[in-house]
Amino acid sequence: MSVYRQAISSIIVCCQMLSLSMLYVWPSSTIMAFASKDTPLDRPMTDMELNFFGSLFPIMSFVATPLPAYLIDVFGRKKSCLLLAFPQVIAWTLISFCNKVEIILTAACIGGIAGCQLVIVPLYIVEISQENIRGTLTADSPEEEKLKADSITKKKISTLQFIRKSRSTRRGLFLILSILFLTTIQGMPIVLVYSKPIFHEAMPSISASTISILIAMVNLVSGLFSAYMLDVVGRRVIFMYSAVVSCISSIALGTQMVFHFAPSWTIVVYMMVYCISYTIGSGTVPFVLMAELFLPEVKGILTVVALEWLWTCTFFTLFLFNPIVKLLGVAILYYFFAFASLATFVFSYFYLIETKGLPVNVIQTLLIKK
Repeated sequence: MSVYRQAISSIIVCCQMLSLSMLYVWPSSTIMAFASKDTPLDRPMTDMELNFFGSLFPIMSFVATPLPAYLIDVFGRKKSCLLLAFPQVIAWTLISFCNKVEIILTAACIGGIAGCQLVIVPLYIVEISQENIRGTLTADSPEEEKLKADSITKKKISTLQFIRKSRSTRRGLFLILSILFLTTIQGMPIVLVYSKPIFHEAMPSISASTISILIAMVNLVSGLFSAYMLDVVGRRVIFMYSAVVSCISSIALGTQMVFHFAPSWTIVVYMMVYCISYTIGSGTVPFVLMAELFLPEVKGILTVVALEWLWTCTFFTLFLFNPIVKLLGVAILYYFFAFASLATFVFSYFYLIETKGLPVNVIQTLLIKK
């Protein structure tokens, strides 16, 4: 398949991910309206309902993530993607035509089922892409590990036994789970889902809806830039230094909210810098590494494990946002994001390997040596 067809196929299948992302961040632009007395719903949402409104999507994605393992075996990648488009259609239909709080929350649950496309779409792209553009398309062309993989496969042992015997697999899983945890607590899920209430508290004079749209545009452009740079600069460098920029911008945001040492519009600037740096590094690199670090024998199951971990971290991060803000305020939250970004840099400096342009057998060797 030519590079052109690989790119077009990847863009087509990622259209579902675009719709999925819109469903994920939709609460950002509506949560304040749903909580107000002038709500378009049949009644205002309670505090507990607001907590669940932003976090139902990740928890339902957690529940549904094992589903692709069955769908892929029965229907294949392409038909599985088509089937998982239906929960999104149902969710958007309920959102468009119903105004009851319970139905809106139900729509968030149904839409969350489609979150398991994060398993199928990368696998599909992995299989149609070649090594020299796998960073751009978030894929690789796997080979078997030369360090016992052949003998392990011939014995047809269980996945758990395979992991126990393959040190590189354990190391890769440790890296992925650690990176996903650190990048989640850097705060972008909160910014995406709760950007409107954050800006309303920090800058009531500026339209929060406008800021939400601006954040979406910045993230889109940053993601496209990152897709190109991953195969030019490398994964490790981008991941490390984007975490540094995220740390600095988070400190600036928190300090500005506390001391107001600069004009209020600087909050928007700091937020945009934070979003750009996060999207270029922490928002992209973990998913590229997920496609590169795991051996083909266990890639499917370990991808599910990694995504279950991601959705779990995201759920608790979003669910705890409102109580923490009410207790400590938004500024303290950004200091925590800065600490998480710094921890991400330190961890990647000591443990993360560079995988740009490397076949999987070389990556496995580097995992053991690191």
